[in-house]
Amino acid sequence: MVEFSHPWWLLALVLIPVLSLLPAWSKVHDTLWFPATDRAIQNLPNIKAVRKLSAWFYAQVWLGLALLIVGLANPVYTVKEQFKGLAGRDIMLVLDTSQSMEIADIEGQSGQAMALSRLDAVKQGVMSLLDASEGNRIGLIAFGEQSFVMSDLTAYGDTVRYMVSQLETGFAGDSTRLGDGVGYAVSLLADVDSERAIVVLITDGNDTGSDLPPVEAARLAKALDVKLYVAAVGADVSTDREPIDEALLRRLAERTGGAFFRIAQVIDFDAMWQTLEGLEPKQERVSERVKRIPLGWIAWVASFLLFVFAAFWATRSQVGEGR
Repeated sequence: MVEFSHPWWLLALVLIPVLSLLPAWSKVHDTLWFPATDRAIQNLPNIKAVRKLSAWFYAQVWLGLALLIVGLANPVYTVKEQFKGLAGRDIMLVLDTSQSMEIADIEGQSGQAMALSRLDAVKQGVMSLLDASEGNRIGLIAFGEQSFVMSDLTAYGDTVRYMVSQLETGFAGDSTRLGDGVGYAVSLLADVDSERAIVVLITDGNDTGSDLPPVEAARLAKALDVKLYVAAVGADVSTDREPIDEALLRRLAERTGGAFFRIAQVIDFDAMWQTLEGLEPKQERVSERVKRIPLGWIAWVASFLLFVFAAFWATRSQVGEGR
């Protein structure tokens, strides 16, 4: 496909047929005189006072002028090239770092005698996801009273791994504005060119006065075709010192076509990722690159050659008529 960087120059092409039809040009048509030609043939005998040039000369001049104008318009040939990458998913992790996430009620891996804090358990669970995330692009948002983008979607798991390792409770404030965190993640994914972008919300599930109510955030996600997978982290309700609003979290997941998970021990994360693997097949990634090849120089070279040929033709014609 050929495009022009400065297409307004093409309007000047209209002047060529207009100039060729002017009466003044018609008179010059038969008596056009080139000083260089005059000097070249001044010593030849029987030179006629009037030099007549053939139609070939004028065709070369007009065509050369047209090509000069086309060159000024800067034609560019664009070629779209597509490349296939690793199949994967786009996953935006939304992690709760509110003060309640420091409660130590999560059973660790085998061999760990002490219970883990909710946030430490989340860190271990996310690391297991990153270990098996070939082809996935993963982003990270930490939220509490405020929401912070720790990493945009990236295929470099080490970046997300480092940011997760640095998270601490209270980092984004003590409260849990769950709806704001989800809404922020969904708004970021709205600008991502992806057919299968999902949000994975990991929280202890107690919303505390979000500006955007969680249900409204879920409605926004559904409108943008973003599925919400929710993991409620904490001990069973009967022993939990901070009751988890499971009903709300289930509603958020179901409204967007996602799923709800209950995390009471670290190994529950492995089961969650395996389930997610089955629910969200990997998509083939096709990247596109536009290659631009400038063509203006070709028009300029052709224009220059035509003017040279026209001058040569004029010299030859006038010399021939002078003999």
